[in-house]
Amino acid sequence: MNTERLLLRTVRAGDAAAYYGCRSLPTVRRYQGCPKSLAEARRRLAVSAALAPNTPRTWYQFAIIEKAGGAYAGDIAVHFTDGRQAELGYTVAPRYQGRGYATEASRAVLAWLFGELNLHRVSCSADPRNKASLGVMRRLGMRKEGHFKKSFWTGKEWADDVVYAVLNKKGK
Repeated sequence: MNTERLLLRTVRAGDAAAYYGCRSLPTVRRYQGCPKSLAEARRRLAVSAALAPNTPRTWYQFAIIEKAGGAYAGDIAVHFTDGRQAELGYTVAPRYQGRGYATEASRAVLAWLFGELNLHRVSCSADPRNKASLGVMRRLGMRKEGHFKKSFWTGKEWADDVVYAVLNKKGK
């Protein structure tokens, strides 16, 4: 998928170092799962790259690549839950944050999910302290559906989880 500034493509084995480097940063790891090692990152990306999109109960990941320069800026993942719904997640490396990349990439993926795949509903969840992520969800036109108290174990603490979602405008 192409946007004005980004190329979204299926993750590759060669993305593992950039993926792990981004996900292992403390500011990212605070809100996002992180592979324990570069080897685990390689395994995760290999599994995702081998999947067909819209395989229920799997995560399919795209690399977010800056068109100007070809830099790996982050990833966007889609959890296909049941063939009609999906959960969207995005991670942007700190040096690329604040440029609207998460919103731009997510809009493209939502268009694909609702257009080509004709899904019914897409949700996102985040720690409510992650104000940047909540802003992305709102810019995507998602509505807040729930706030779950101390419902997510981060590995260090129990955190709240806020869920936003959007329905396919075609009403399918």
